[in-house]
Amino acid sequence: MALIQSEKIKDGEPIQIEIREQPKQAIITMKPFIPGSIRKN
Repeated sequence: MALIQSEKIKDGEPIQIEIREQPKQAIITMKPFIPGSIRKN
């Protein structure tokens, strides 16, 4: 999860991110998230 300035990017827009030094493609999703997509600790 990340905080991105909304005037610079739109919902559904693909972006490039890095997870554990591995480049990945992600898609911007605005709240609310899909129910059940977040695991409870």
